[in-house]
Amino acid sequence: MVSRAFVLLALVCTVALGRAEAADRPYLFTAEEPRLRALIANGDAKADNFLHWMDVVAGDRAAFAYTPGWWLAMAAWLNDDAAMKQLVHAEVMAEVNAHLGGDDGHGDIFLHVHDRMLGIPGCVDLMYDTFSNSERTAIADWVNGTLDNWNEENMGFWPYDDPLNNYWQNGFLAHVIAGIATKGYNPRADEWLAKAGSMYVKFRTACNPPIWNGLVIAEGNGYSNFVDNALWAMDLHDATQGSTWFADSNVDCDRWLDVLRFLTRPDPSRFFHVGSQPGSPWAPVTTVSSTFWHHLIAKAGDTASARYAKAVLEAGLPGNQPERDRTFAEFYWSTSAVATVARSTIPDRMLVAPIPGAGLIGLRSAAGFQPDAIAALVFSNLCGGGGASSGPARFSHAHPDAPGFQWAKGGDWLVTDPDAFTHGGISGEHVGSAFANIVTLAGDPGARDDSLFPQISFAEDRTSGAIPHVYLHIDAQPFWNAASTYRREYVWLDDLRVVAIFDHVVAPQAKTWRLHIPAAATISGSRVDYSIAGNSVTVRDLLASSGSVWASDNLTDDGTTVADVWRLSQTSTASDFRSLKIIDVDGRVASAVLTSGSGWYQADVVIDGMARALRFYDDGTHALITGDGADTSPPAISGVSTSPAATTATISWTTNETADAQVEYGATAAYGASATADEPLGIVHHVELTGLTEATTYHFRVHSTDAAGNAAVSSDNVFTTADATPPVITTPASAAASTTTASLAVAAIDNGGGALSYTWSLASGPAGVIFSGNADTSAGAIATVAHAGTYVFTVTVADPSGNSISASTDGLVFAAVPTTVTIAETAPRVAPGADVHLHATASDQFGDNIAGATIAWSITAGGGTIDPYGIYTAPADSGTATVTASCGAASTEVDVSIRLTADGHDDGHGNDGGGGCGLGGLVGLLAAAVAAGLYRRRGR
Repeated sequence: MVSRAFVLLALVCTVALGRAEAADRPYLFTAEEPRLRALIANGDAKADNFLHWMDVVAGDRAAFAYTPGWWLAMAAWLNDDAAMKQLVHAEVMAEVNAHLGGDDGHGDIFLHVHDRMLGIPGCVDLMYDTFSNSERTAIADWVNGTLDNWNEENMGFWPYDDPLNNYWQNGFLAHVIAGIATKGYNPRADEWLAKAGSMYVKFRTACNPPIWNGLVIAEGNGYSNFVDNALWAMDLHDATQGSTWFADSNVDCDRWLDVLRFLTRPDPSRFFHVGSQPGSPWAPVTTVSSTFWHHLIAKAGDTASARYAKAVLEAGLPGNQPERDRTFAEFYWSTSAVATVARSTIPDRMLVAPIPGAGLIGLRSAAGFQPDAIAALVFSNLCGGGGASSGPARFSHAHPDAPGFQWAKGGDWLVTDPDAFTHGGISGEHVGSAFANIVTLAGDPGARDDSLFPQISFAEDRTSGAIPHVYLHIDAQPFWNAASTYRREYVWLDDLRVVAIFDHVVAPQAKTWRLHIPAAATISGSRVDYSIAGNSVTVRDLLASSGSVWASDNLTDDGTTVADVWRLSQTSTASDFRSLKIIDVDGRVASAVLTSGSGWYQADVVIDGMARALRFYDDGTHALITGDGADTSPPAISGVSTSPAATTATISWTTNETADAQVEYGATAAYGASATADEPLGIVHHVELTGLTEATTYHFRVHSTDAAGNAAVSSDNVFTTADATPPVITTPASAAASTTTASLAVAAIDNGGGALSYTWSLASGPAGVIFSGNADTSAGAIATVAHAGTYVFTVTVADPSGNSISASTDGLVFAAVPTTVTIAETAPRVAPGADVHLHATASDQFGDNIAGATIAWSITAGGGTIDPYGIYTAPADSGTATVTASCGAASTEVDVSIRLTADGHDDGHGNDGGGGCGLGGLVGLLAAAVAAGLYRRRGR
């Protein structure tokens, strides 16, 4: 028979092992715990905001039903909030009990399996002790059934086992979560972790040449959070398993942040739409994924790209996403370690991200992220791979497959490509072209070769050249091999306010040149004019092989979009098709005419009084951009401003034309030093001055010279650098005590010479200190304390610039000085020869009782005796005695009456008034004696 002791020991061991396992939880987030708790302990604003919103959500769960339960679980874990844990526990078990054995089917359940894993085993991991063994068993069954379903659906649901697809990326994260978070109670946890390992190999392989040249974007900012799930899967595995998946995957966070920045319109709260949901209401403006941005910034660290991205993100989020919807990302992927810079300092002009195919080309005017800036996005790639082993061509959410050309000013889109507002989206089949460009081909697009890609022939930023421009040449024929020639060329002029587009397509199908615009247009012959949000846009058709008549229709009429979108189009049946269009914003082009010769077509345009000749060649050679108009006008300088720091200053200004930037500066108007901006010619200028002396006034003037050599100079200006040096304490902080106050003193000096302020505070010691003469320019102060104890005072000395230094005094002891003695018995009486116990307490100068104070007892009048414990023994005769209690210099006295009571009985100790002793009196006397003896022994 097994002994009871053995059974008890086994039970204890089982409980101990269970607790040890739970103590290590959460497995998913243990590595992050010190960092997250430090953010909370340090009062990080984003941490406080997250916890605040979770309290709000928990207080009205029905109103915030969309908030993920695992966010609440995270907050409950960090705050050890039992009520919040029980709320999440109930939600988890309700979901598991509603789908015993796991989820099945596809659609959202299949797509968002990662959310399901975070919401079920992720919550269990964070709140392990709130679930019973039987509940964890049911949860393990749910996890295993759900992932079994995902693996079955993945092989039969579009787009099959493709690591570059968002369905697959979500599944990758789900397997990592399940494999890590269910350890210890799920017998298949290791199976899911092993599956995640094989998925990682596929992901890493797919994201590197020759399949894919690095991750770039996943259908715009809205879908990029799914790619981020794959990044997080690698992060979580690395943190918990000691792997190096993220580093080995070759993900370049800085490069990715650059791409995201160029996907942002000049208004940071607006983003270019890149994606396969063109008919949706949000097609013109895709919502930013705050998770993706924050994660990349945190992973990149304090790099230039991370700083620029943080500036754009912080400017754009308030108008793009409700605060409560981004609190987790802002807290978990904290960007507090990354410096914040002004958006006006971001050096954006042109970005080329070569992925398989033509890739992404982002253009931004010199104004950067400003209301009047212009930005453009050209993306001429659709597909990747294909073949029997990987299913059909990868028209997936992981691929940047939509826009050929988009153009925005401020927060408004001005023009966009055909595929952004059509039925098809993924492959654009309903416009007859899988190549996202403005020229589309009629007929079935099946003649394309999905193993090939459009190619970038030239992508050049020539904004610092004699004729400032950007040139882009794309050859789509390798992909669209139904055509023997399929090329597009762009020339951007006038700081992106003018663009020339030349197309040459040779193919038997009919061709349509399309352009989508946000407002109804006025068509006059070959010219189209429209206005949007105060911006005028003109489209000039200089060359079309045939069918040059414009057609215009509103896509809301056929249900394609929910907002008004007008489609301009020209259709040509010519087999050899050429098109040359000039588009300009705000009437920059005064005139544009076509000239031609053998094998070439030229647009002669006049922009702001300057003549430009743009020659394009039939054979696809590099376009020729020249100018024959003399520019003799210097730039007009305006808006000169300064942003001084302690040893640096940024000087900013604008010019009415592209020009360079130089600053002369010095202690006087003679200057003596200069600095030049390391940037291409532009209209918005920033020059940083370094090596300055703090708290010093400088004179400066700015210079700008345009491409023609015309120079302009501003008038003299001044700025003063900041004082960044804190005061110096010359005499240590000190304090001298009286009985209730401390005289505080310190001496300090400052390099700036301004008046210093002194603020005293309590560093340690009892509460209730009152300071007088504090927080002003007087170095000393008086501290009035409220209790005895040891006090340390801190003084903070600040200069007028806000620089400060603090110092503390040594510990200052305020001893308790007895000032009052109080005897509890106000009119004690005692029978002759009997005892009475007197009690006294002492109070200090603050009115507080002195614990353990020594009371000295004495008789100052009358007879009797009193011992050190306050027990007074009366003489045999009646009378009055005066007893004095003393503590230090304080004392008090009380008169003790020695007499029998009026009824002839004793005064509490058994002596009767007549002195006789019957049996009752004897018994009472003995009882009183015993009591007195016991009382005396207890008192002593």
